[in-house]
Amino acid sequence: MPSALWTPAKAGLPPILPFPLRYESGEGLLDLRSGGSILIGETASAREEQSARLLAGALADELGAPFRVSHQPLPGLTLVLALEGTPLALQAARQYSLPDPVPGPEAYRLALTPQGGALLGSDERGLGWAAQTLLELATQAPQRGEVPACRIADAPYKPLRGVHLYLPSRDHLPFFRRLVTGGLARYKLNTLFLEVGAGMRLERHPEINVAWERFARIEQIRGHRPVGPQGRFQDSTHTELAGGRVLEKEEVRQLVEFCADCGVEVIPEIQSLSHVYHLLAAHRHLAELPHIPWPDAYCPSKEEVYPLLFEVMEEYLEVFTPRLVHIGHDEWRAGGLCPRCQGRTAELFAQDVLRIRRFLRERGVDTALWADHLVACHNRLPRSIRGKDGTWYDFPSTDGCEEVLAREAPDLLMLNWSWGLPHQEGGHPQPDEELRQLGFAQLYGNFRPDTFPDWAGRSTPSDVLGAEMSSWIGADEESLGTDVLDQFLWGANLLWSRTWPEASPMRAALAHCMPLLRQRLGPGRPAPSHWPEPCEEQLLDLGADALLPAEFVPLGEGLVQLAGVSFQVGRRGVCIEKQSRTLPLQGEVDSLVLLMAAASPGYCHPRYTHLREPGKSSQTLAFLTVSYTDGGQSETPLRYGEHLAAWQPEEARATYFAAPLPLVRQGEAEPCAWLYACEWINPRPATPIATAELRPAGQSVEQGQVVLDPEEKRHDASATQATPALLLVAATALKLHEG
Repeated sequence: MPSALWTPAKAGLPPILPFPLRYESGEGLLDLRSGGSILIGETASAREEQSARLLAGALADELGAPFRVSHQPLPGLTLVLALEGTPLALQAARQYSLPDPVPGPEAYRLALTPQGGALLGSDERGLGWAAQTLLELATQAPQRGEVPACRIADAPYKPLRGVHLYLPSRDHLPFFRRLVTGGLARYKLNTLFLEVGAGMRLERHPEINVAWERFARIEQIRGHRPVGPQGRFQDSTHTELAGGRVLEKEEVRQLVEFCADCGVEVIPEIQSLSHVYHLLAAHRHLAELPHIPWPDAYCPSKEEVYPLLFEVMEEYLEVFTPRLVHIGHDEWRAGGLCPRCQGRTAELFAQDVLRIRRFLRERGVDTALWADHLVACHNRLPRSIRGKDGTWYDFPSTDGCEEVLAREAPDLLMLNWSWGLPHQEGGHPQPDEELRQLGFAQLYGNFRPDTFPDWAGRSTPSDVLGAEMSSWIGADEESLGTDVLDQFLWGANLLWSRTWPEASPMRAALAHCMPLLRQRLGPGRPAPSHWPEPCEEQLLDLGADALLPAEFVPLGEGLVQLAGVSFQVGRRGVCIEKQSRTLPLQGEVDSLVLLMAAASPGYCHPRYTHLREPGKSSQTLAFLTVSYTDGGQSETPLRYGEHLAAWQPEEARATYFAAPLPLVRQGEAEPCAWLYACEWINPRPATPIATAELRPAGQSVEQGQVVLDPEEKRHDASATQATPALLLVAATALKLHEG
C-alpha cells in the first residue's frame, strides 16, 4: 500500500541524505542495471582514477551493475566523471545540460538522463561526493538501479564534518572499512577522529602495549572504572579501544590510507594529561598519584613525562602522517594532588598544552583539544562532586589558562563539548561565545544533532568549523548500530546541507535510509527479505485479538507490502504483555519478519553504561523462542531501541537492526505512527521448526546503573520501569523459492 509509508517526496524533500542544495527532477529513468562505462579524462590524476574505480566497484557490489573505467568513449551507457575546468568536464556540461556550479571546495554537480550522465567535482573530494550521490540515488530508487532523471548542484555548509571513534579491534576491521565506505563517505562525512591510546604496536615502548592489554583485560572483567583513594572517582578507561588489544602498525597504516582513498581524513586522538591509563600502567612513577592501583593522569611537574609521551606520539605521527592531532585534555580530575602541583593547576595545564603544541608544530602538525577546561560553566572553575554511591572528586581550577593559551597559541582548534550546559545558572557566558572572544576556531564535540539548541543561529559564525558526533564504545556493528548511527546521519545532514527539517520528518528521513545502510554495513549475504532470488512468503494467521491504535489506520486492512515483504494486516493484532503467544510457524524457513511496535516508551541507554553485559543497556520486551524437531532451540531477545520502539511519533527511533516504518495519512507530511519490521534469520534453515512462541520479558527490570560523572548520562540503580507491551501487527515467514 504505497500511501501508507512516509517518503521524502511527501514532505517535499529530495530523495537522498544529505539533502542537496539544489535538486531538480527530470523526465524518465536512467537504468544502471545493465552496466556500461565510466569515462575519465586522458590526463586524469591517480585520485580521479581511484574515484572512478571505487564507483565501478560499488555499482557492481550494490546493484550488480558491471561498469568499466575507460579513458575513451565506449558503446553503451556512459557516466562521465571529471574535475571542473578540464576539457572533458566542459564537454559533459554542455552535453548533459548540467546546472550552474556552486563555488567552493568539495562542491559537485551532476546531471542524469535516460541516455547517461555526468558527475563533476570542484576538487577530488567533490568528485567523490558526486559518485556517492549517484550511488545513494540508485539504491534509494523505488526500483533499485533505475535512477529518476535529475540535476543537482551541491556544496557543504561546514568544512569539517566528523565522527569520533575508537581504533577498532582486528576482528572488526572489515566492518570498520564498510562503515567508512558505506556510512561516513556515503553521507559526506569527511573527518574521523580516531582515538588510539596504546592500541597500535609501539616498537620503542613495547612495555606500554603489554601493560595496556593487562589493564584492559582486568577492567573488562570488572566492568566498571577504577576508584581511587577514599572512593575518589577517576576517568573512564576506554578499554574497548582496539578490543583491549594491539593492532600492528601496517594494519593501522592501511586503515588510514583506505580512509583517505574514500575522502575521509583521519585525525589521531592521542590522549595526554588525562585519560592516560595506557601510559601509566607501565610507568606509574610518572603519575600524579603513583601509589593508586590504576593512575589516570600524569604529573605535569615531572620532566620525565615528556620524553615518553613524545616518543609515543612520534610513532603515531610516522604511521598517520596527519596535518592535525587531537591531544585530549578533558576531565582532568587528578590535578594538583601531588605537592609539586598544588596551587599551580592553571599554569601547569597551559604549560602542558603549549609544550605538546610546540613538539607538534616542529613536525608541521597542528593541535586540537577538548575545550572543557577553558569554559567557565564546565571544568575551568574549581568544584566538588559527591556521588550517591560514596564516590567523589574535586575538579582543580584551570582559571586563567584560557588567557595564556589565547595569547600564545591562538591557532589551537577547540572541540567545544560544553555546548549544552546551562551556563546562565552561574551567570557565565555561552561556551561558544567564550571561545569566540578568546579568538579560537571551534568544533562542536560530542555533538548530538537531536538535542542541539538553535543550530541555525549558533552554527552561522565562521569560527564554527563544524562538528563531530562521538561514540564511546567499541567500533563494532552491534554497538554503533544501537547507539549512534542514526545520530551520524542526522549530523551529516546538519553539517552538509542547508535544509534542516523539524525532528519528526527528520527522523522519518533517517528511517528511509536505515535499511539500506544496514545492508551496506552488514557482513556476508543480506537477509532473505533482501535476496535478489524470489522467496516464498508464508503469511501467519496470528489469531489477532487486541485492538490496534487508531493511528495505524494508514495500513488499511488486507495485504500490504512493507520493507519488501507482504503482510496480512487488520484492525487487530497480538499484545504480548503478560502471556506467551504461540506462532503458527513450522517446517523449514529462512527467516521470520515481525511487524511490530511497543505500546509505550521503554529505555535504551548508551551501551557504555553496561560494559560487561551490553545487552542490559536496552530494555528487553519479549523473547522469540524457536524449537526444532531435533530438540534444538533458538532464543532471541527483542530489545527496545534495537528491534523496535514505541509507535508514537514523538518516541520514534530510526532503528538499525529493524526496518523503521513511519506511517502517514493521505495528504499529510508528518508520520502519525511508526512500526518496525524485525527479521529473525533462522540459524538452522535446513532443520524443520516444531514450535515458535513470543514470551513476555517481565513486568519490571533494572533501568540502569550509577554513573557519577556529570557529563555522562545518569542512570539510577534504584529506578525501575515497567516493561512496555509488544504489539505484534503481522508476521511473515520467508523461504527461498526452489525451482
